[in-house]
Amino acid sequence: MNLINDPWLPIIRKNGHQELICPWQLTDQLNTNPIVDLDYPRLDFKGSMIQFLIGLFQTVAMPKTAKEWKNQWDMPPTPESLRQACQKYSPAFNLDGEGPRFMQDLELEELEKNAKPISFLFLDEPGDKTVNENRDLFIKRDRVSSLPVSEAIAALHCLHSQAPGKGSGYQTSLRGGGPLTTLLSPKDLDGNVLWHLVWLNVIPREDAQTLYNISAYDSDDEDVAIEDIFPWMAKTKVTTKEKGLLMKNSHWLQAYWGMPIRIKLCFVRGNNQAISPDFKHQVIATKCYPQPKGVKYEKWIHPLSPYGNKGKSDMYCIKPNEGGLSYKHWLGWTLGQDSLTEKKGVSPSEQISKFSRRKTGIQTQIWAFGYDFYNTNKLRGYQEAKMPLFYFENEEAQGTFKSHVTQLLLAAEEVAKNTRTAVRSAWKADKGELGFIDSEFWQTTEVDFYRMLGKIKARVETDVRDQAADLLQSWHSVICKASQTIFEKRVFSSDMTMENTKRIVDAHQQLMRDNYSKKIKQALGIELKQKKEDK
Repeated sequence: MNLINDPWLPIIRKNGHQELICPWQLTDQLNTNPIVDLDYPRLDFKGSMIQFLIGLFQTVAMPKTAKEWKNQWDMPPTPESLRQACQKYSPAFNLDGEGPRFMQDLELEELEKNAKPISFLFLDEPGDKTVNENRDLFIKRDRVSSLPVSEAIAALHCLHSQAPGKGSGYQTSLRGGGPLTTLLSPKDLDGNVLWHLVWLNVIPREDAQTLYNISAYDSDDEDVAIEDIFPWMAKTKVTTKEKGLLMKNSHWLQAYWGMPIRIKLCFVRGNNQAISPDFKHQVIATKCYPQPKGVKYEKWIHPLSPYGNKGKSDMYCIKPNEGGLSYKHWLGWTLGQDSLTEKKGVSPSEQISKFSRRKTGIQTQIWAFGYDFYNTNKLRGYQEAKMPLFYFENEEAQGTFKSHVTQLLLAAEEVAKNTRTAVRSAWKADKGELGFIDSEFWQTTEVDFYRMLGKIKARVETDVRDQAADLLQSWHSVICKASQTIFEKRVFSSDMTMENTKRIVDAHQQLMRDNYSKKIKQALGIELKQKKEDK
């Protein structure tokens, strides 16, 4: 089976019809009944396959200039032209059979002693240690005995692009374990055509040349060996702990096709209606053969992820963490953010950064998603969120806007911290982690934050010197009200006794002092009237 020439990608059309297509058919019936979504049962599969499509068309149909990119946005390529573009690389997309296989190690043998259930591909599958100690209580081992080809491909791609390390000797993904992905997504576009989502995240070659300092591959990639882009087309370049595969020594397009895990899948054919009527006589995956000691990627920049401390030797890909994806991350993911308090700065993904400078007039938003891992490879959950984007014609107005947003976030972080501290003091006893207090604060104030951004943008575009003091003052009222509401909800609903009443009152009064303190005033850059404490 070949992923270019055979239909396998499950999609949903505008009229609700579900079918399997070849990837090059993404623009089929674009003006009458376009494809609007992928038809996967898991959010992580859908996110991974969106990245697969972005990587595919980045590789086979990359526009040379921003103007060419815009032309193909306005008048998308026909399915036939995409099919022809894909044919050059079709040998890299064989899924089974002899020879190189898509994202599978060329040299591994299908030895039964090395076989693992196909559920090994799932990042939420219990590890060997958990299974051996019989601790897989909530997520059971071997939940899936076989996968239809569409889900096997999604799980395989997801494993390579997100891998946290599947145990001793297994490498993490090119971006590290569980990286955050931030994509541009169409906003208020009729039909939300899937092609538009994919094409928004394809980088023109002139942008890629600037980003990756392309010199060895400046002839439109005509002379590049296929194995330089798709590592499974040759023997695996096994790396050591001391020496990894550096981006500067590799082809930049491999960022989309990294293969850190050595693995091979076992496929069978037959009547698989027990799985789904749509997959009758299709290929299914039944087990896999993984092996440690794959490729260790070092110092790579993936264009679809934000990075911390970018440009320095210790730069790292941003990852989701406990508490969800909230507006406290918004500035870093959109315009870039210098250090807030003790934290390191954040730079937006290169795609978002480059797109913002093109001034296309296309209205977009951010779609952020990724796995939340803790203790290196223990999965806590999968997170996703959509956030607005703002574009400026005037760079000075953007600078003023960014400064005001930084003030909003500094004040919000302080008030969130004050709230958590006050709740802990009121409860006295160690209640463990109180991250849920922070999460509740960010969620409660999110709508007001984005509404405030719209107001500030309108003001600074009219007058770049506008200090927006009244808006900052209004924001202070919003976050203080949310802080007090959360405190009262969490503390006053607890058991009240004479013994703890004074402690609760003291904690509440301290919260009020902290929220109206000089530190908050300095963060917002405004004069605040001190609120009197309740006697």
